[in-house]
Amino acid sequence: MGSKEAVPKGQLFSRYYFRDGGTGTYTYQHGTSPSARAVAAAFGKGFYMKNYLVVTYSFPSGAKDKEKIPGVLAHVALYRDEDQTELIAEDQEMLEFRYELARKDAVTAVTAEE
Repeated sequence: MGSKEAVPKGQLFSRYYFRDGGTGTYTYQHGTSPSARAVAAAFGKGFYMKNYLVVTYSFPSGAKDKEKIPGVLAHVALYRDEDQTELIAEDQEMLEFRYELARKDAVTAVTAEE
């Protein structure tokens, strides 16, 4: 088991978890500690032609802990400047997944403590 430093503000990352092939469920713990199998940066600082992309994921409005949800809402905003004051374009889309989803408010990954 290794650890990964916190992702700097403004960067998108992906987490991958262990999957139990027998039950089809994901495991979010290693021993008694919450854990992700791997973390990878999806893109670095900045964006094409010095524009900045901000992606915010959220649960559908009104969704409660452990409630089934149709997907995750992605709000995407493209800015001309790093301070995110000059908006160029924005859009949002409901990301639907192949398998059923449920909102889970518990911690599923932690950063390493020094």
